[in-house]
Amino acid sequence: MGNRHPSIAPYETLATRDGSLAVAIGNDRQFAVMATALGRPALAEAPAFATNHARVLHRTELVTTLEDLLGARTTDEWTAEFRARGLTCGKVNDIAQAIGFATELGLDPVVTLPSTEDDVPASRPSRTRCACTTRPSATTGRRPPSARTRRRYAAGCPIRPGCGCRTDHRCGERNSSRLPTGSKT
Repeated sequence: MGNRHPSIAPYETLATRDGSLAVAIGNDRQFAVMATALGRPALAEAPAFATNHARVLHRTELVTTLEDLLGARTTDEWTAEFRARGLTCGKVNDIAQAIGFATELGLDPVVTLPSTEDDVPASRPSRTRCACTTRPSATTGRRPPSARTRRRYAAGCPIRPGCGCRTDHRCGERNSSRLPTGSKT
């Protein structure tokens, strides 16, 4: 599927003179507004493009036509034009542009993590769960314990006494020191 919606057209990224524009034209009225903004209002009345169903069936021809028209102006110009008419669209940014845009919005998109002794950046703990909570037991075939049961044993791993799992469900590291008394090791 990629950036293209399988049953709505145009609902995808389209090339402009200097980049790409993501458009979300969800109905026939919006397509008519887009066609008018592109300077081709008759496009919305053409049999191949008059309805969403027709546009989906003729998507290749539609995209070619739209990209030919969008090539006349820059992404920023089309974004301003479409948004002024109430259409949903947005410029597709590369990583540097995305970080710059987030900074303009007052966000802090770059996070610096403390380094370890080897000067390798530290990472956050994984949110994976131990095997005993994510799939039925191979020996009993029973379902995993409920969330309520898991909360009872949240102080340590394994989540169920006697399951044999020695993995901390919060960080993915082996943690045999936290096994409940009487559990398998």
